[in-house]
Amino acid sequence: MGNKKKDSIVPTPVVYLNHWDYNTYELVKILGKGVGGSLGTMFKTSPWIKYSRQYKCYYFLKTRENLGLFYSIYSSQLEINDWYLMRKKTKLTIAQKPVVRAGENLPGTLKKQKNKVTLLLLPLKDKNYPNHIVLKFKFNSRLHKILRQMVQVDWSGRLQSFVIECDLDIINDFIKSMRGIATISVSKELKISNSETNCLLLEQTYDHKIKTCPVAYMDKLVALKYSKNTITSYYRHFLKYVNHFKERDIDELGKDEIEAYMKEINKSDRYSGSYSHMAINAIKFYYEKVIERPIEKYKITRPVKEHRLPNVMSEEEVQRLVKVTQNIKHKCILLLIYSAGLRRSELVNLKISDIQKERKQIFIRGSKGKKDRYSILSDKIRGYLRKYYIEYKPVEWLFEGQYGARYSVGSIQKIFDKSKARAGIMRKVTPHSLRHSFASHLIERGVDIKIVQELLGHSSIITTQIYTHVVMCKLKNVKSPLDYLKIY
Repeated sequence: MGNKKKDSIVPTPVVYLNHWDYNTYELVKILGKGVGGSLGTMFKTSPWIKYSRQYKCYYFLKTRENLGLFYSIYSSQLEINDWYLMRKKTKLTIAQKPVVRAGENLPGTLKKQKNKVTLLLLPLKDKNYPNHIVLKFKFNSRLHKILRQMVQVDWSGRLQSFVIECDLDIINDFIKSMRGIATISVSKELKISNSETNCLLLEQTYDHKIKTCPVAYMDKLVALKYSKNTITSYYRHFLKYVNHFKERDIDELGKDEIEAYMKEINKSDRYSGSYSHMAINAIKFYYEKVIERPIEKYKITRPVKEHRLPNVMSEEEVQRLVKVTQNIKHKCILLLIYSAGLRRSELVNLKISDIQKERKQIFIRGSKGKKDRYSILSDKIRGYLRKYYIEYKPVEWLFEGQYGARYSVGSIQKIFDKSKARAGIMRKVTPHSLRHSFASHLIERGVDIKIVQELLGHSSIITTQIYTHVVMCKLKNVKSPLDYLKIY
């Protein structure tokens, strides 16, 4: 019998897009892997792509139009790796470097540790490991070796994972031992409410020599049911205050020291007005709520609150952003944020049962201010969600992460940034800009502002009225009827 030739699978050529500063021009350099001489043939139909004989590479001028054109033409023919293009490189010139005056001790500065590895703690449901937690991380040989040597950590060959007992003392000791080695992230499903554990989690990114906050501070924040974001902000601001007066007992500090500390913050260009407001509120919380000192009036010049208009994307920009997003899960995430005006935290907290198709509504539970509300479910998104369900098969949460837990807010940012670059959108916009765009586009189409207020979950109509200012800004392009008359 003759030998039959097996069908060989031809791999998709890979190209890497790099940012290239050449003289006064910002360019995109195209580097190929496994492409041979095929790029020259492929780029013949694109005269805006040039070849440099000196540097032996293809390149094009870095503009929004060119980037969008490149992705739209070649994404089906090439595997495009744009990590190096999107990586932000910040170079400080001598003039840009922060100047620290002699004898000036800037408050609010703590030395951070850079841990490249993130270790996720997840609940474990296994009959052989009752009341245990599983540790998940991207493989790292150093971390793997350290965990193997730790007494409180067990290796499960069947689960191919490390596990530890779900005991608060063991968890706290483990977080302490991982300081400087890995950053511990706790799944929301674990619901750890212990104040000492939460303090350790918030302090782990800083140098181990810092002075810690009193546990009573965290106890009070939790007891008063402050939101997670508020607890994190207050605790970190107070931690910086405590370490500014590292050699002193904070209970002995009085009005003069607090005013001096806030004066230093207000005169520094490094901090915004909102930073200053949060700092004084965090300090006042300790003295007035925790150790129950009488309410004090401080001679502090509070910066005027900045009133900035929201950064709104045009309908054409939203359309381009969604079109270049190929992954069905990522596309559904962006579509839901825009179509229902969701915050990122609201999206990751959605359960499958919250999508009420019959009523064409989305139930949003426990959003900002601990309020529930409903928003609209777009007819167009239902088909995309159906495809997503079939492909990804989520169990409980609408969008699940790598290990079955809730999707992370940080992952949404990465999705948005990648699609933004592919769409050639150069201006500064964020995932929250999709929520702003939802409100502005509704008002532009004549939807009553009170309805928009309800859909966004705003307590006050004043907050929603900021979008009317955005719409009013577009009126500058509208000409008066008088301008069309020939009156002279």
